Amino acid sequence: MKLNIFIIASILFITTGINAQVFINIDTCRNMALEQSEEIFIAKKQYEKALHEKKVQRSNYFPKINANGTYLYSDYEETISIKDTYLPTVNFNSQTGELEPNLAIDQDGNPIFDNSGNPVFNSYAMLPATSVAHNLKNSIYATVALEQPIYMGGKILAANKMAEIGADLYNLNTTEQRQAIILETDKIYWTYLSVIEQVKVVEKYLSLLDSLIIMVNNGVDAGLTHRNELLKVRVKQNEARDQYNEAINGKELLRMSLCRMIGVDLLSNLTVIDSTIEINIPVLDPVDSSFISNRMDYKMLTKQIEINKANEALVRSDFLPKIGVRFSYDYLKTIEFDGSMGSFDLGNGYLFDGSYPSFMATISIPIFQWGEGKNKIKQAKIDTEIANAEIEKSKKLMFLELNQTKLMLNQAYNRNLTAINNLNYAKENMDISKTNYGAGMELLTDYLEAQAQWQNAFSDFVKSKANCKIAETIYLKSIGKL
Repeated sequence: MKLNIFIIASILFITTGINAQVFINIDTCRNMALEQSEEIFIAKKQYEKALHEKKVQRSNYFPKINANGTYLYSDYEETISIKDTYLPTVNFNSQTGELEPNLAIDQDGNPIFDNSGNPVFNSYAMLPATSVAHNLKNSIYATVALEQPIYMGGKILAANKMAEIGADLYNLNTTEQRQAIILETDKIYWTYLSVIEQVKVVEKYLSLLDSLIIMVNNGVDAGLTHRNELLKVRVKQNEARDQYNEAINGKELLRMSLCRMIGVDLLSNLTVIDSTIEINIPVLDPVDSSFISNRMDYKMLTKQIEINKANEALVRSDFLPKIGVRFSYDYLKTIEFDGSMGSFDLGNGYLFDGSYPSFMATISIPIFQWGEGKNKIKQAKIDTEIANAEIEKSKKLMFLELNQTKLMLNQAYNRNLTAINNLNYAKENMDISKTNYGAGMELLTDYLEAQAQWQNAFSDFVKSKANCKIAETIYLKSIGKL
């Protein structure tokens, strides 16, 4: 039983260890950071949304077909009753081909009037009393319509232009976010790699101190060296151990930061494929203003100006004539009636019951709005002027940034060269000091100082390499080539 438990625990431990082992270099870190970045995900979704908006605006060029239906049920019902009614008659005049009132004529040939002043006719037609009931219990209206804009003052064209530019803008924003993620990843990665090297440097320093302690301790045991000499070395050793612990803690914090950046578990064991940081100093091209056009932020500003210009046309379209047409096929069934309740049958059915095609054209012409259109168009133009001023201001700042990043990169390279020389000098000084101390020609404090100088020089050398790599990434981003 214990053996089975041990085997299962061993398998779990090995499996966990394998899953937690992540091999990385600068390229894998960049790719993993881009794949899991929430900022990149949001930027891509915004771009997808903008592409759908392009399709939405493009659909406005084409006719819209809509079907609508309405059903009405109402308790409204009414009955109209008509008493016996007498209607005057007319005669047909064959000479004129017209119908003439059949008026009663006196001896003088004049029409006869009753006491109320109404003309009297020779004969009357009787309309018997009847009743007609009608209601709105079942009313239906249905239509299928096709609507087509003919001229909208340029609104559809301007809206499509803005949607197209907007999609380009979000695409540029995605690239800008990618560059920002790469820059942040590079900073953490190269700093992490430099700390790994610094840990190794401190370990070498501790190893030197351990060897020195053995040598000094032997001298103390032999009575050739005072004990305070050993204590001096032990103090340096304790200081080095503090540095080592700080380096280990810093390495652990950077490891977790890098794990978060590349989207792996914070407890993952990162194995860096790059054993050391290699520096290749390139020949930098002269910086000129043409580099600005490669930057994503500059391209985004130019797109914003294009959007403002399209918005001018969009605002102007609200104050231009608009023409549209509508074709429809309608069906109407309403006002049910029953005329069979009187002395004679008028029938029953619906007053309206049928379908019919129709055509409608509309035109809207703005005439006077108390200067509203004029002022809104001026506002849109001012927005474009502001955007132009902003881009001119940004161009100057961008050009300043280009020169600054180039100077920072050159400075990083120069510091790296200085660090290499200092390391060589410190190594040579430490070797000479070791020989002199062994020959009794130099004090222990001088030898300890030489070792400390070598350790500091080595640490500065490692930091300078990381700074070069980070400065390279910043420079490439500033010239739009990252």
